[in-house]
Amino acid sequence: LRLIYEVAISKNTKLISWVYSWDNIYHSSVMKQSDYIFIWSKFFKKIINLNHNYKNHQIISSGSIQFDYLKKKYFKKTFNKKKILFACSYGSDSNNTGDNFIKDEINFLKVLSKSVWKIDKAYNIIVRPYPSALNDEYKNIKLLKNIKFKEYGKLIKRRKNDNEKIRFENDLNKKLDQILGSNIIISFGSTFNIEAAILNKIVLHVDFTSLEEEKYKSYNYFKNQMEYLKILKGKNFPNIIKSEKQLDLVMHEL
Repeated sequence: LRLIYEVAISKNTKLISWVYSWDNIYHSSVMKQSDYIFIWSKFFKKIINLNHNYKNHQIISSGSIQFDYLKKKYFKKTFNKKKILFACSYGSDSNNTGDNFIKDEINFLKVLSKSVWKIDKAYNIIVRPYPSALNDEYKNIKLLKNIKFKEYGKLIKRRKNDNEKIRFENDLNKKLDQILGSNIIISFGSTFNIEAAILNKIVLHVDFTSLEEEKYKSYNYFKNQMEYLKILKGKNFPNIIKSEKQLDLVMHEL
């Protein structure tokens, strides 16, 4: 990319960075040397200012194009099925980087399973694995009676010269049916939270690690500001779950 920048600059060619997904602005996947940057909204302007050193006149709000497909269909609430959808936010640590946050999600699923089982044994927790998560990671929690896994594609190589394998969702309608067919959507910060909120579903954002909170601190160093998005603010119950006790209280209320 550096070569592309240098050639473009030498020919006085303008560069535009288009930020497609909300999470890109929290990481390094933003072009650093473009003349203009297109983002979702004014909400992200401050983050682009601080984290990526863009000036106000360079930042242009273009709308959340990532979710335009949601406008193409009429949606209504569905409360007849006893389902909770847990959308995983982390994949397997295939490259041994130490960022094994999938362990925190697995521990949380055990906590959630126990909480839901105490309230209503008829409820199922549908787990949608992260695209790059390996099936073996979940083998222990698959034994829990109210946990059901929903696969959506075979693990195939992301790129020809890349060892990482990933699932691809080719049918967005199946994904939407999964959201609409659930009463509650929960995650550690997946894009599913935003999609579910747009579809007027109940959304819970997990902001604690597991039963062994003191042991698993890794997530706290990695989390983004997803919980501060205005669409996740609930009036009658807290959308942001910060402890096991709070999880039990919210589940009972819902």
